Amino acid sequence: ALRTLGYLRLERGDFQEALEAYEKGIQVLVFTGLPEDFHNRARLHRLAGNYALALDDHNRAIALAPNEGVVCQGRGLTRWFAGDIHGALDDFAQGTVSRNPDVRSQCNVWIWEIQMLADSPSARETADAALLRAREATGDARDIRIVDMCRGQVSPDQVLASAKSDLERAMVYFYAGAKALVDGDRAQAVK
Repeated sequence: ALRTLGYLRLERGDFQEALEAYEKGIQVLVFTGLPEDFHNRARLHRLAGNYALALDDHNRAIALAPNEGVVCQGRGLTRWFAGDIHGALDDFAQGTVSRNPDVRSQCNVWIWEIQMLADSPSARETADAALLRAREATGDARDIRIVDMCRGQVSPDQVLASAKSDLERAMVYFYAGAKALVDGDRAQAVK
């Protein structure tokens, strides 16, 4: 019940109330612990910029479910935000073999972003391979269009024309900006 309450409060944007619900739930389950509780609390800590606390919870989640891609993905994000690029890449690489196709696809896209920003020929080859894996991992037409845009196969305008919501348009603008930035077109990236 506390997990559900925490999740609902998190989705509603009540981060402090969500954190309190997860705290209580983890205290109740201290002997068994559920990875998703630690993962969700880590997400809240990451959103608040408390990366050390988030990493502690991610590590506990991974200790309980080492093969669960979503917990590796979450720790990868926290490491990335905290500046641990190599640790983030390791976690995202583990996420690429997740049973969850959305996790596999997103981890490959984040590997692409990190490698493209490294701006070296070997990093770009790794990045291109990651995008191909992302495309293969997803069954979502929107994600395929975004990956194809990142690979330069379709224009952002073509992808925007098929966007069905403000969220999809925001995703297209974000990835179009990321691609422009790594391509060295700062003026386009700012747009």
